Parts: sequence; structure tokens; C-alpha cells
Amino acid sequence: MGLTLPAMALFPFSFTGALQPVDTQVMPQYSTPFKTRQGKTQTSLVGATLEAMLPSEAIGQLARPVAVTLDGKEVTRTAVDFSRLE
Repeated sequence: MGLTLPAMALFPFSFTGALQPVDTQVMPQYSTPFKTRQGKTQTSLVGATLEAMLPSEAIGQLARPVAVTLDGKEVTRTAVDFSRLE
């Protein structure tokens, strides 16, 4: 069974305040297998992990806003303090 996840992306803000897309990897997370009423064994998509590699020299050791998009629309925006990350 093939499953296509919606297009997800991570956008940290640049020094100019503009959104800058970064390469991301999306890994789907599935439920444990279960039996349907018809006796078929299935799993459900319950979430996904989004991973991005960011060039630290472009971000610096500052708190910066980061936005996540889904199918081209902004889902959420939050501040990430990059100076506190290892």
C-alpha cells in the first residue's frame, strides 16, 4: 500500500525576515497493526516526523521565528532559540 503525504516544509526566517525554505525529510508514523471488521490487518497514519538540516552559520546563535507549512499553507509559527540547541 503506497501512501502520499501532503507536502510539508520548514521555513526559518532569514536576517531580512523573509521565509527561506530548507530541505526536509518526512517520515510517516503508523499505528500498530489492527484487524478491521472484515478481518484485514491494517495500520493507520497517526503522524509524521519532519527533519531538516540547517546551516548554523546562516542562522546564528539567536532566537528566530520558524514556520511550518502543509500543502503550501502556513500551519504554525514559533520562535526557536538556536543558542540553546546542541
